[in-house]
Amino acid sequence: MEVIPLQVGFRQISIADGIFQINGKRVVLKGVNRHEWHCESGRSLTVETMEQDVQMMKAFNINAVRCSHYPADTKFYHLCDRYGLYVIDEADIETHGMDITQRINELSSSEEWLPTYLDRAKRMVEKNRNHPSIIFWSLGNESGYGENHLKMAQLIKELDPSRLVHYEGEARHLKALGEWQACQASDVVSTMYTSVGEMAEQGERSLTQPHILCEYGHVMGNGPGGLSDYLELFYRYPRLQGGFIWEWIDHGIKSIDHVSGETYYKYGGDFAEEIHDGNFVIDGLLFPDRTPSPALFEYKKVIQPVKITFQLSEQACRITNRFDFRNLASLQAVLQIKEDDQVIFLQELPRIDLLPQEETTISLPEEATLSLAGRAQAVVTLFFFEESAPDFSLEHAVAWEQAIIDQPVKIVQIPKADAFHCSETADELRITLAEQTYIFHKKTGTLSQWIIEGQALLTEPLEMNFWRAPTDNDLLGSEEFGSASIAKEWEVFRIRHLKERVLAFTYEQRPDEIKVEIRRNSMPISLDWGIELSFTYCLSLAGDIRVAVKGTPFGNGPKTLPRIGVQLMMDKEHQNVQWLGLGPHETYPDSCQSGFFDWWERTVPEMHTPYVRPQENGNRMKTKFFRLSKPSGAGLTISGKSLNFSVHHYTLNNLEQATHTNQLETSDAVAVNIDYGVQGLGSASCGPGVLPKYLLQNQAFAFDFQMNYQKEVEGAKQ
Repeated sequence: MEVIPLQVGFRQISIADGIFQINGKRVVLKGVNRHEWHCESGRSLTVETMEQDVQMMKAFNINAVRCSHYPADTKFYHLCDRYGLYVIDEADIETHGMDITQRINELSSSEEWLPTYLDRAKRMVEKNRNHPSIIFWSLGNESGYGENHLKMAQLIKELDPSRLVHYEGEARHLKALGEWQACQASDVVSTMYTSVGEMAEQGERSLTQPHILCEYGHVMGNGPGGLSDYLELFYRYPRLQGGFIWEWIDHGIKSIDHVSGETYYKYGGDFAEEIHDGNFVIDGLLFPDRTPSPALFEYKKVIQPVKITFQLSEQACRITNRFDFRNLASLQAVLQIKEDDQVIFLQELPRIDLLPQEETTISLPEEATLSLAGRAQAVVTLFFFEESAPDFSLEHAVAWEQAIIDQPVKIVQIPKADAFHCSETADELRITLAEQTYIFHKKTGTLSQWIIEGQALLTEPLEMNFWRAPTDNDLLGSEEFGSASIAKEWEVFRIRHLKERVLAFTYEQRPDEIKVEIRRNSMPISLDWGIELSFTYCLSLAGDIRVAVKGTPFGNGPKTLPRIGVQLMMDKEHQNVQWLGLGPHETYPDSCQSGFFDWWERTVPEMHTPYVRPQENGNRMKTKFFRLSKPSGAGLTISGKSLNFSVHHYTLNNLEQATHTNQLETSDAVAVNIDYGVQGLGSASCGPGVLPKYLLQNQAFAFDFQMNYQKEVEGAKQ
């Protein structure tokens, strides 16, 4: 006798007043699209790999999966049943190629093809309908819209009236006709890559069906940006009930460079095939080896199940339980206060008895309030952990939020010497203070060298930099979703080819400081725009260099810039990086919710994000302090109010020209970017571009920072 065990579950799926409900409760789908993929075995996955994926989804707050664009291995549904993931099961139907010939609806309206459509729907439902994790049956993907979809939906309802039907193509068809109305085949309005602005408009519509994004947040290369803006809409408008990030994993194929032995990943065009999509399949929250990308950490933070708002002036905190069914008392709250790198308060708080979707205000413990008294600088963090968390670390937090106390603190400076020594030629100004010499080149208007005890620190002068190695989202535009290639505009205005012309170079020596002032124009050849720049270097007897940079655009220039900052190339012995700011991974204006403010320490190679196709990466925002040091401890410290910075072993040129990671060549110097601002990321590779509030506008700017080189020091955070 053959016995086939099957786990069962009970739940009710319904729509009431235009809202999708599970067991009578509104839910928000915080999902991801999943292809079956492994970098070594291709479409064949072991149960162990499937379970690894499901466990990781749960650990990163994901609650739903769309099987794109075909039913999954049966074992995957068992795992979703067991661990608790909502599933959209999707019929293996796609006629995307017909869109090239402007006949996207043809097969879906053809009686000849109807048996095939019905067969695929029937096989999907009959095979998988005993899995309680499945909440939607999807009629396929990007197949236009026609009578065949209506008949598929009718058949599915006959086979299984307990679930809802999903199909994005119907809403797309209605939009093309200019008719926003209830769908007939689909029980929900489903769209893909819809902009934040249009989703807000959809939220205002009085339709009888809920709206979900079956695809959004295209994770191609460095991105996507703006996920937090979508989530805000999901909780502002009841009909907007979440969506599915595209997609789970990069479809890279593991390869070995036979010269260097380095592992890298191939994609379209690497196999001498004539027709391919290049790296368009490199678009996942996981790198091909299943290492989480920064985007996955960002998504985890954005969709965390607790909303936390500090009210420090009232010694309180506003808490919203965003679980759909769990009481917040199931999580342990932990309050931590740090000053500099020292924990001055750490305490488990009483369990917060709060029902799903309800809010409350909690008072901070009196001891915590007392520990903050009189402190000019501190970081307050409230964490939430599962009972099973092995420790109270950021890695294992389900949710967290921070409040930063940052008031000015006067720092006493100790002079290195009693006076400066200056010498001047027609080409340069040389300033010596104790064991350090600073050289300014008059004709280029740059700090061209910094010598410490006879050793050159810089391999190239400190220069203004407005360029970045374009991301996939910079390079690719999507006409369908209303986004243009911003990199093309940047190329038209020749931002990467700006030339400098010195307008003025002066300096003034005072008893306690030397001030060097430089005015330059930065302009492209043969175009009528540029940026007038002023640099003020103030050198103190303590060895500090305070650098103030101002810029004023003129002429008919671009609307945005990739970045605004300076770059220096320094001696490659400086391999250790410490910083106080957002970390540990990269952060950008529209992708920084997951940045945790703290002291961090990495090596220069660890500061690089290994995107399969190399591009702009590694920026750290809201940095107050960073330091690059040698093994001896000697190093360069750079501080400012709220800087962006990044460090790389690769030149900007190399990063831009390389198509695979094995083409990156370790430079003889460390490239250091100190930035006033950087452009956001967006998701224009397949979706909307950067939201206006995250654009780096080409307008007047001013920023400053301080540099100091210290010899051997004790401790990492001097």
